[in-house]
Amino acid sequence: MRIPQKKIHYHFIDYLYYVGEQKYTGRMDGPFMICLPLFIPLMILFFKLNIYVISPKWDFCIAFLIVFLTANYIISKLYERNNRRERVLKHFKKTVWGSEPVMAAFILMWFLTNISLSLFFIKL
Repeated sequence: MRIPQKKIHYHFIDYLYYVGEQKYTGRMDGPFMICLPLFIPLMILFFKLNIYVISPKWDFCIAFLIVFLTANYIISKLYERNNRRERVLKHFKKTVWGSEPVMAAFILMWFLTNISLSLFFIKL
């Protein structure tokens, strides 16, 4: 008796993971590309709201980096489960979204969006 294969639905987060894994973004990998929108705005908000855990100097950076690295680790483990990583990489390689010009435009728009988001939080 054959077990039916479930159809996988690919989302925006999967594409972020794919772009990060293609190494066009330097040292950023898939989980970092997913967590990037959280990185700069939360860092600015922690600093502006004076959220300290132990001391007012570097403690907010240490606490945020621990949270950020934990999120990266969890995302990487989720993509390793059930071969999701290989499926995502194989799927997007076959589509238009896997071509280099589309990925370059996406990376440019992704970084511009993140920069403008962080500038918005600086003005708060």
